[in-house]
Amino acid sequence: MHDINTLEKTVVSQAVEICDLREKLAQAKLNEELWYKLYNQQEEKEPADAGTSTDE
Repeated sequence: MHDINTLEKTVVSQAVEICDLREKLAQAKLNEELWYKLYNQQEEKEPADAGTSTDE
């Protein structure tokens, strides 16, 4: 019976660890998406700021 309790605690501990890792992965994916959005916004701004003004 002791082995079953130990095994159950191990399984629960690993399940908690998996949940934590999934949360960290989701946050990393969100950070990556935000980084690309910011990068693309910066790329869009730079050509416009390159002196191609229509005011002459």
